Amino acid sequence: MSKCSKCKGSGHIAKFGHVNAGVCYECQGTGQAKAKDGFPNRFPFWARMKIDKQRTTLVIDEAEALDKRNRKPVDGFVHREATHSPRKDYESVNPNPDKDDPKPMYLKRPKKTPKHLVKPHGKKLDMPKNLKDRYDKPRKKK
Repeated sequence: MSKCSKCKGSGHIAKFGHVNAGVCYECQGTGQAKAKDGFPNRFPFWARMKIDKQRTTLVIDEAEALDKRNRKPVDGFVHREATHSPRKDYESVNPNPDKDDPKPMYLKRPKKTPKHLVKPHGKKLDMPKNLKDRYDKPRKKK
């Protein structure tokens, strides 16, 4: 895994401490370089869906997905959408990765979505150790 070229792997840029507390805009504070598509080089990572209410989702793998517009297979992500609504088949995430949100977070079952419907999150969210251990692996090189 390579270091971010903007912050040299620290995740912060001191001279921009007055802007978003100096969090590096290139790596969103992770200190890790991003792939050309703007996503981290390793799974899992937090992202946002470009559809609906731009919900937070946990991206765990890459897989072919069906593009519903043209009914053809395209490059996609396997992800687990986050919600605040508990159900018995949802996995509880403790503590909530978003320190600004006091409500509990739950992950839905995995599903496949075309990559063009997913975007980088833009907010630094913690990754619970149990999720990192379960899904940790490098992304495929294109």
